[in-house]
Amino acid sequence: MSGKRINGEHSVYKYGGRWHVSGWLGPKRTRVSGKTQSDALARWEKRVSAATATVTPPEAVMEERSLSQATVAEALDQWFELNSHRWKYSTQRGYRHDIDTKINPHLGQLPATELNVPRVEKWLNVLQAAGCASSSTVRSARRSCHHRRCARCGTCRVTGSS
Repeated sequence: MSGKRINGEHSVYKYGGRWHVSGWLGPKRTRVSGKTQSDALARWEKRVSAATATVTPPEAVMEERSLSQATVAEALDQWFELNSHRWKYSTQRGYRHDIDTKINPHLGQLPATELNVPRVEKWLNVLQAAGCASSSTVRSARRSCHHRRCARCGTCRVTGSS
């Protein structure tokens, strides 16, 4: 079976008088077509090279300062840059708005290593008092902060109980 491709590799087929190449580019299934099989494969290779050229490797995004010395704002910017290619435009816009208007003004100058549950609790209280976050949003965030068990030792990060 020399012509069989491995799992996850693109598919090449003829349909409706044209050749098509279909495969995964990142999280999306993509298809290109051409008059001949070689034309379709050339277009596929061009699409693959364009897609891989736009994805920035993590090392290129990281600043000279390591994450242990970065502020919350710098860490969030790095996180946003590394992940924004996965989101739709409206999601990117919403996340960027929340980062710029809700998180950075209160926690942005704080070193990322000093971010802890009591600081997040205080920030959530400020947001709720200002009317920037609903009570259900605050409750959900508190549930996320509390009772997160350490994967290594199985104890709660907040209370220390197992």
